[in-house]
Amino acid sequence: MFVRGFMAEILERVRASLSDKYEVERELGRGGMSLVFLARDERHDRKVALKVLRPELAASVGSDRFLREVQIEASLQHPHILPLYDSGETDGLLYYTMPYVEGETLRERIRREEQLSVDDVVSISSDVAEALTYAHEHGVVHRDIKPENILLSGDHAMVTDFGVARAVSQAGGEQLTASGVAIGTPMYMSPEQATGTTTIDARSDVYSLGLVVYEMLAGEPPFKGPTPAAVLARQATEQAPSVEVARPNVPPEVAYVVQKALAKTPSDRYQTAVAFSCALSSGASGELTVPRIGPRKTNLGLDPNSIVLYPLEWGGGNGDGGEARDDHALVGENAAYLIVAWLDGRGSFTWVNGWHLLEDRYRENVRLLRHEQKSALAVAEEAAYYVDGRAIPTGSDSVRIILALHRARRERPFARADTIGPLSSATQLGVMAAGKLLLSLLPSGQTVDVSDVGGIDPQAIQIMVQAEREFHSGRFRRALELYREAVERDSAFALAGARGAQAASWNHEAGEARELIAVAVANEEQLAPRWAHFARAFEAYLGNRGDSAAYHFQRAIELDDDWPEGWMGLGEVYQHLLPSNPPQDSIAKSAFEQVYQRTEGYVPALYHLTEFAMREGDFDRASGFLAEYRAADPDPDVLANLELALSCAQGTPSAINWRNHVLEDVDRVYQAGKSLGVGGAYPECAVAAWQAVLDHDTTTNEAWLFSSLVGLQSMLVAMGRSEELRALLDSAGASGTRSGETGLLQYIVDEHAGADVAPQAREIADSLRRELDDLSSTRRWFLAFWDVYHGELDEARLLRDYLTARGNDGDRDDALMAVGLSGHIALAEGDTASAVRAFAQLVPAGTRGQLTRPWESLGAEHLALARIHMARGEYDDAYRVARCFDSPGAASVVYPVFLRASIELRLEAARALGWEENIAVLEQRLAVLGAGL
Repeated sequence: MFVRGFMAEILERVRASLSDKYEVERELGRGGMSLVFLARDERHDRKVALKVLRPELAASVGSDRFLREVQIEASLQHPHILPLYDSGETDGLLYYTMPYVEGETLRERIRREEQLSVDDVVSISSDVAEALTYAHEHGVVHRDIKPENILLSGDHAMVTDFGVARAVSQAGGEQLTASGVAIGTPMYMSPEQATGTTTIDARSDVYSLGLVVYEMLAGEPPFKGPTPAAVLARQATEQAPSVEVARPNVPPEVAYVVQKALAKTPSDRYQTAVAFSCALSSGASGELTVPRIGPRKTNLGLDPNSIVLYPLEWGGGNGDGGEARDDHALVGENAAYLIVAWLDGRGSFTWVNGWHLLEDRYRENVRLLRHEQKSALAVAEEAAYYVDGRAIPTGSDSVRIILALHRARRERPFARADTIGPLSSATQLGVMAAGKLLLSLLPSGQTVDVSDVGGIDPQAIQIMVQAEREFHSGRFRRALELYREAVERDSAFALAGARGAQAASWNHEAGEARELIAVAVANEEQLAPRWAHFARAFEAYLGNRGDSAAYHFQRAIELDDDWPEGWMGLGEVYQHLLPSNPPQDSIAKSAFEQVYQRTEGYVPALYHLTEFAMREGDFDRASGFLAEYRAADPDPDVLANLELALSCAQGTPSAINWRNHVLEDVDRVYQAGKSLGVGGAYPECAVAAWQAVLDHDTTTNEAWLFSSLVGLQSMLVAMGRSEELRALLDSAGASGTRSGETGLLQYIVDEHAGADVAPQAREIADSLRRELDDLSSTRRWFLAFWDVYHGELDEARLLRDYLTARGNDGDRDDALMAVGLSGHIALAEGDTASAVRAFAQLVPAGTRGQLTRPWESLGAEHLALARIHMARGEYDDAYRVARCFDSPGAASVVYPVFLRASIELRLEAARALGWEENIAVLEQRLAVLGAGL
């Protein structure tokens, strides 16, 4: 790549110009503002860390003023502050030196341990706070407190780069602002830094230290986002979630202290670093008394805001209604479902649907369930209360709903409520009765509004609950029919709209999914808070806004981390989209495992867990999940997709009668190919599946034809089978189909990925140039991409400018293509800083089907960004970015184009980091793909 010699060039310049003072040995690391080298101070015979200000910063900073400002650090003499030895300018580079400390940075320790013990957090933050307090007393604000700037040596922590951020800011002034260079690190900036406030005082460092403490406890910072600008916006406007969300066993007093340090208004925080440190220490030791902040566990270990609701019995208890299950008996189950859906999260209460906790025999006849069993199940859920009750017929068309609220571990109820009304409104009556019960738990003067449920058509509610049963059993087609019917009966039924959109998505009915989610969002006021976030998340999901979808699902989970629907939604986002927070594959798998652990027999999660186990080669586990899935009697076509994929993974492609499968269901074979092709797990199987689709007459469905063509050619590139690739694309081009003609353009991307198709790529580029005036934006992008990597930068710029102009007129696709090309052009010019800024702006935002397009899936951009990190020696970042090519999402048919290159890059990074286990896995994956290109 163009950046390969970047660090080597800097190293040689520093060595040559400072040879009389320092013997520069090797690179140590790279930070946001400086490049760090290990050197030996010749005069004093000691090791030093020699830091060189990044050239892009140095270009905007006056050397004289910078060197004056950085000398401030030399005046700071404190045991927990790393002192400044020397500073100067050499060969146009600004540098400064500090002691070389044996040990590790706090960042390295967090990466290794993820979450630190509370005692270690207190110890480290105490040392940092002492350093900050000393500096603040001397008029110095650090401005860039983050794990990278905290060194750990022995039992002590030391703060480095004191005053450097201030020095850069003071020296650069307006020039830096104009050039777009941020001073500080967005994930650790205070709100006043994020909004550009000119007056920054000690309380800004307190906030940043609060963020570092949060990350030491939780394993990740509270604010993340797809771009630095997005993170800064969250820092400025959002309250950080309690650290207890990520780590529930953190003492509540510690959580309170961290939350106070992260107050948005400086006057609401601890006013000094030492005050924060002392409060944190007192909180950890239990010596601090804090205000109550949210629901806390009782002395029994139970959550007083959690309530388990069991299905209601049918009948009066004297044998009327019978023991057999009939349509009337469903009233109790339906009422319970609606109560949970409507009231959860209102008045800070979490409702648990007891239906999911019961064995089949109790589901069939809830009267068999004794009070001690109900109590035990509630205690197992850590709920302090449970509710049971009856639906009693009072005539041919009326019903009375009686509910009783119990404390867990006690049989006698301490509150009752009942309502009476038409049998057709039984479910709404249950919600109203439950609302009355909550009054006994709410503080005086508070209430819960349940009036909105009365407006929903009763029959629509009945249909909705039946749809839920079908969805949870994996019968997505029937579930969609029922959700649709519920919304047709009541066009404002938000809950049915939200769930119906999810069912439509499973049925690949994107248009209907968008119509249904619009119902939910338009009537959001009906929904409990977590369901409102669910609706917003699914709206973003259908629009391919992965980061927004993940954010809202995470907010829903924060409200109730035991909610399977929230975890399922989050898993789907990382399964099918490309959020900026990798690794997408691991996050998706973890979310589905959370669903599996929380809800027995939740079939949608079983489907994906079978896929993950299959791709990992754990066939026993995959077969176990599949058996559970099959037992639920799900949609037969979806089950067949999974069975076909697992059959090929366990056997050989030649043993599968692909033609018969295609004749029965083309989509089954295409979906199996996608499952088998993710991450190159079973390349031969994926090739066989997609080839079978292409061999079949699919002219009536261009989507299957084109997606299979993209998938097949991508996998052939990954496997190094260039001869077959050429035959495939030439045959497709000669077919006369629109997909085949478009497929020929893939030669350009395939050549960039390393395939032996240079003559064909050049021929395509030449033919595009001959028709330049008549080219669509898509074809202009392919030509510009070819030009960039063949030295035709002037031509590439003209094409980029054309797309930019169209993008400025409102064409989203053209704008996305233009920004991506700007990054590639900057990289070709050797301007890695501009390339990174351009690539960081890119977020796919089309429909999921569009991810088969190379500029939309951002494969080339992800690989380029990973290579930049690699060239800078940022090996873990390179590995993290390149791992996106293992994503199981909709881009799986196009990602294999760059799969081999990404695995080779990760292998190089793993070797540099000494990750032996990863090295072995990556070498095996390359072997599976074949001999190579």
